[in-house]
Amino acid sequence: MTKLVDRDASTFQMMRTTPTLAAVAAMPLHQAGFVSRAAAFVLDVLLVTAGSIIFAALVSLLLSFFGFDTQTLSIDNPATSILGVIQIIIIAISTISVFLFVPGYFILSWVLVGATPGKQVLGLRVIRTNKTPLGWGRAIVRFVGYYISAIAFFLGYLWVFVDGRRQAWHDKMADTFVVYSWDIAKFETDRADTASGQAGTKN
Repeated sequence: MTKLVDRDASTFQMMRTTPTLAAVAAMPLHQAGFVSRAAAFVLDVLLVTAGSIIFAALVSLLLSFFGFDTQTLSIDNPATSILGVIQIIIIAISTISVFLFVPGYFILSWVLVGATPGKQVLGLRVIRTNKTPLGWGRAIVRFVGYYISAIAFFLGYLWVFVDGRRQAWHDKMADTFVVYSWDIAKFETDRADTASGQAGTKN
């Protein structure tokens, strides 16, 4: 009987000291400011530019290695030979791949690890406003929003200065926040500990 009372008292104390999942979910996160976001974006632009140049050079090198010369290719009558048709197809696929490198860089980074390399260096993460990771749809919308934010002299990016939640236009379109990595890491740890504690209480 005494053990049962002690166990109930211990459980009651744990319930008082351990926040609920709802309380943890309501804990505010620190949104990143304009300077850190801009620095991360500039770094990403440099990385994307360098990566695109290297990728395009590799594609050109591979085409030259297999005898495909883009300078002397004539597309007036590509059906003159099967080799000419294959050459055009390969060059077209390579060109499309180069153009897809830029959106792929951002979208894959957001979905797979929550941040581009530039944001990782600055200690930033991109999350949904409900503190969950981005899915493919939201990531695509956010990337398209980059171009919309650039309209009217980058007003969409500068919106971070006046917005109460430090959201740019593309953040509002995709329902996202840019937060600090250490902040979201602490939140995820607290959420996991709370869930574990509540599971232990039920048992």
